Amino acid sequence: MDQNHKKVAHLTELLNESELNIQRLTDQSQVLKDEIRRLEGSWDETAKNMEYLKNILMKVNKLCFEFSSFFDVESIVFSF
Repeated sequence: MDQNHKKVAHLTELLNESELNIQRLTDQSQVLKDEIRRLEGSWDETAKNMEYLKNILMKVNKLCFEFSSFFDVESIVFSF
């Protein structure tokens, strides 16, 4: 009988440890999910910033091309 009580006590202890591990893993899972959501939001914001920067650089490039074309035309006109 004493042997059975020891087995029950041991199994109860294992069950309690398992329940604590389940709770700890559930908490860690929630923290990781929150971190993934935060990083996804940050990634979206970075993508928007990169698109904005690309648009600015394209506009600067276009203006530089137009400006250089203007001087090409001006030099042709004033050469006469």
